[in-house]
Amino acid sequence: MTNAPAGRLLRAALTADAWAAPCPAVARLAETVDPAAAAEIADFHGVAGYVRSAVTAAKAAPALVTALEPAHLRGLLTHLRTLADLIVVTEALNPTGIAYAVLKGPVLATRTHARPDLRAYTDLDLLVPPPDFGRAVAQLLDAGCEPVVTAWRALRDAGAGEISLKMPSGGSLDLHWHTLNSPDLRTRFTVDPIALVARCVTADVGGVAAPVLAPADELVYVAMHMVLSGADRMIWTKDVDLLARGAHSSVGDVVKRAVEAHSSLVVAVALAHVASTLATPIPPDLRRGLDGGAFWSLIASVTARGSRPGSRQGHGPSLTRVVARSTRADTRESVRELLHRARAARGPAGLRPGQRPPDLDQSRARSEFLEWVDGHAKLPAV
Repeated sequence: MTNAPAGRLLRAALTADAWAAPCPAVARLAETVDPAAAAEIADFHGVAGYVRSAVTAAKAAPALVTALEPAHLRGLLTHLRTLADLIVVTEALNPTGIAYAVLKGPVLATRTHARPDLRAYTDLDLLVPPPDFGRAVAQLLDAGCEPVVTAWRALRDAGAGEISLKMPSGGSLDLHWHTLNSPDLRTRFTVDPIALVARCVTADVGGVAAPVLAPADELVYVAMHMVLSGADRMIWTKDVDLLARGAHSSVGDVVKRAVEAHSSLVVAVALAHVASTLATPIPPDLRRGLDGGAFWSLIASVTARGSRPGSRQGHGPSLTRVVARSTRADTRESVRELLHRARAARGPAGLRPGQRPPDLDQSRARSEFLEWVDGHAKLPAV
């Protein structure tokens, strides 16, 4: 994180129970920041709820509390809409016997964080492994969802592991057939989405009974998502912080799942990051079990400590983001990926699937994409 006042404020607000009890550091730092700028940064990092609650508990900076209010209310509205979307999903899929898992946003907001208004998120994420992905898409379309994508063949060319659907509420559903979106990552890590869903447990997600990842799978998945997405959002750091604090009873399972996925180094990087940023106590057996590259973990945590939080307008590539996203199964692969990214950054970028022209025959192109996805049914890793 950064040494600038806004960065120190975010860190203080996220540490331990500062959001719920008066914290002298929060009170002091809240008076030193520009309210509008600090609110924008907190919003970008998905922690406006945490900062607002911490500053309120510290009885400090009323102007900052006011500046944080729009993002806080927007997060609450998104959460309520997502829970309504989740009801649509469960009613569409549960009668069919299709196996699926609800991921991230509403699950973490209601089950990991103390209050759903503390953790901001933007959409609903669902994992439906092949061979049921095409059938799930058909059920959701019948329930009123609409495809956002119009270039299905471009998605197949890119090897995309997910598609986006617009919910009847206007909300967004990211429908994954694999937890790793790129084919390169699916060859580097041996994540088995079918096994993940098979181990799911039914849980209360904001009043909706839904299948969620088993605890050990959730920690490994959230840690991988954090690191491979760039480890540059403080809400991801808080997610891993809370999950790690609750992992003392399942260390063996966490290590087993990380080793099976060849993601021990990725999880170790995530834990080193949260330990250095939020002073998270990591179970010693978990540290030892994930020993896969202390040197790379050190590099990642050092670059994270020196990073600056981005703003909504000005966020761009950072050393923290590049190093985190370069993390692979071991230090050698990670260094090789880092060098590859450094060279690629100097070359021209290709068109992303969303920038490709739409397929003229949408129905046929969609069917071909879904058949391609469901053809991965028996592969533990793609």
